[in-house]
Amino acid sequence: MPSSSSEARTIADVVRVWGTVSIVAIHAEPVPVNLYQMFARELVMHGSRLYARADWKEAIRLVASGAVSVAPLVSRRIPLEALQRGMEEALGGGPVMKVLVEV
Repeated sequence: MPSSSSEARTIADVVRVWGTVSIVAIHAEPVPVNLYQMFARELVMHGSRLYARADWKEAIRLVASGAVSVAPLVSRRIPLEALQRGMEEALGGGPVMKVLVEV
């Protein structure tokens, strides 16, 4: 069975002319895309995390009202001065959900 990365590489080859490609995934490494096919077939590609503006507004409302606690989502807190190191550690694939940067 092909990996999601190999499937993503061929996506521009199989979408209909003037089609739209929605990437709803997070890849650990960059994935090449056939830009010639994107151009020749006049494709549109966009990424999505499946969240609309209304979803963010509702989430902010729920957190601000205290109805939902986000504390369990925060893996660690770092000072702004440690941002570079914190990002490197988070991108290194460790067990990190969210890093809160304190300013």
